[in-house]
Amino acid sequence: MYLRIFRQKGSRVYRVRYRLSNGPRIYDAPLHSAIKEVAEAKARRLIEEQEKELAGILGPKALRDAALRPLASHCADFVADLAMRERGKAHRVHVKCRLERLIKECHWQQFRDVTVESFTNWQSRQKDLSAKTLNEYLGHASALLNWMVRQGRATHNPLKAVQKLNTRGRETFKRRALETGEFVRLVSAGGKRSLAYLFAGCTGLRRGEIRQVLWSDIHLEAEWPHIAVRAEITKSKRAAVIPLLPVLFEALKRSKPALPGHTGKVFSRGLPSVKTLQKDLVACGIPVEDERGYRLDFHALRHTFASLLAEAQVS
Repeated sequence: MYLRIFRQKGSRVYRVRYRLSNGPRIYDAPLHSAIKEVAEAKARRLIEEQEKELAGILGPKALRDAALRPLASHCADFVADLAMRERGKAHRVHVKCRLERLIKECHWQQFRDVTVESFTNWQSRQKDLSAKTLNEYLGHASALLNWMVRQGRATHNPLKAVQKLNTRGRETFKRRALETGEFVRLVSAGGKRSLAYLFAGCTGLRRGEIRQVLWSDIHLEAEWPHIAVRAEITKSKRAAVIPLLPVLFEALKRSKPALPGHTGKVFSRGLPSVKTLQKDLVACGIPVEDERGYRLDFHALRHTFASLLAEAQVS
């Protein structure tokens, strides 16, 4: 075995050049010590670790280092990687908050703490979260762990064996659609928020999708006025064409900025919050929750769109 410990000209600290048992390649590494005895001990330890790795007795150094790092540190790197891959800010915040909650409440200090038992015990304690939301927590945790495997920071996903919960009948609340008369009253009394309610109820788009619709996506001058929904803003990541109902067409025509070539967001000031919608519903005499316990929220306007299509006998 070739081994040479030396100091380069003008340097105070030692380096080592050595050859391992797997071939003729000569390795060079700094020892970060000006004391020869310490440098020799470091060199022997370095070579011993690498020989054990070659023999399969010791895991790769990258894995050992990753195992010692706090899981929260890996989580931060994962979120940063999502940003590099141009995932939306809202998605990154969602992922970060949920992973931080899991790490804290499951007591996951390091990778070795992540177990099926710790996750399922945490899952069973969550009485205020729906099965759908709990499945999303599992999805975020698995995404982090699978990313660690791809990065060479882990050998496996400890939560791979955890099965998703059955979402049927386990919602935290049930949602209902607005009746036609209720929808008309809400839009009529909504004031500056009327367009948002009308847009949601006449297109069926989700809140996050509506927030990203641009004026350039709305084709008012076409033979058949429509919204060309871009694939990058839809949940399904598929483009869609939504015809404009006459009432929505007229409302958009009145609201479109007079500036020629304006292509900004249709709802540049955002959409009504949950509390604002609830206040508007109460002001219209519409109960937020009916006698069955079914609630109205912004997503209920998507249900309303489906109900309006059914009433009009549209597939």
